[in-house]
Amino acid sequence: MGKFLKKLFIITFAMIFVSAGIYYLWIPLNLAPGGTTGLTVIIKSFFPGLSVSLALGCINIFLLLCGFIFIGKEFGGWTIYSSIVLSGIIKLFEIFYPANKPLVDNTLLCLIFGGICVGLGIGIVFNQNASTGGTDIVAKILNKYYHISLSNAVLIADLTITIVATFIVGLEIGMYSMLGIMINSIIIDKVISGFNTRIKMLIISDKYDDINVFLNKEVGRGTTIYDAEGGFGYSKKKVVTTVLAKAEYVKAKQYIGMIDPNAFIITNSVNEVVGEGFTYEKIV
Repeated sequence: MGKFLKKLFIITFAMIFVSAGIYYLWIPLNLAPGGTTGLTVIIKSFFPGLSVSLALGCINIFLLLCGFIFIGKEFGGWTIYSSIVLSGIIKLFEIFYPANKPLVDNTLLCLIFGGICVGLGIGIVFNQNASTGGTDIVAKILNKYYHISLSNAVLIADLTITIVATFIVGLEIGMYSMLGIMINSIIIDKVISGFNTRIKMLIISDKYDDINVFLNKEVGRGTTIYDAEGGFGYSKKKVVTTVLAKAEYVKAKQYIGMIDPNAFIITNSVNEVVGEGFTYEKIV
C-alpha cells in the first residue's frame, strides 16, 4: 500500500507540471508540439468554443481504448489515471485561473519553458512505469506491430501531428512547435537518465574482505572480486567492483574511508544497469 500511495503521489505531482505547461504556455499561443496537445490545437481550430479539458479528455479516451485493445492492461491502469488527472487539473485551471492570454508575449520563452514543464512531468511519469497517454500509446502500438523503436515511433507520431497543425496555425508556429518536440524529448531523456543513473565503483584495498561483506550485507548489493597485480611494485591486489545507487555510494564511500583511508577508488556514472537487483526492461 505504501508503494502504491507513493506512486500515486509522484504521478499526480508530475501531472501538475504537464498540465501547467500545456494550458498556460502552449495552448494560448497555439503551439502544437505533437501529442494530444497538437491534436487539441487542430480540433480547436475547427471548434473554437470547445473546452481544452473536454478535447483532451475525448482524445485520451479514444487512445486509451486503443491501448487496451492493442497493448494490454498492466500499463494501461496508470495511464488512465494520468490522463484523468491531466484533464482534471486543466479543468481546475480553467475554473479558478483561466488562461485568457499567454503568461508572456514571447513565443520562444513559452515554447522553451512549456517544453521544460511538460518534459519534466512526462519524464517523471515514465520513470514510474506509466505514461500520460496520447502519442505514448500510439508509439507502443507502432512498436508492437511494426517493430519501430519507441523513440522513433514517438518522433513519427509527434512530427505527423505537428506537420498537420502547421497548415492550421501557420509556418512560423509550426516551426516553433517542431523545436518544441526536440526540447521536450531532450528534457524527458535527461529526467529519465537522471533517475536511472548508477555509480560503478572499483575498489582496491587490503580490507577488501570487510568491504565486500559491508557491500553485500549492509548495502545489499552484489560484488565481483578479481585478482590484480600492481604495475609499479608487482604486488598482488584484490579488486572489488560493484554498482550502486547514489545514496548507496555515499554510504559505501564513508565506510571505506573509515576502515581504510589508503584505499584506491575509481568511480564512474552508469546510465543503464540490467540484471539481478536492478529492473529488467524489454529491449526494443
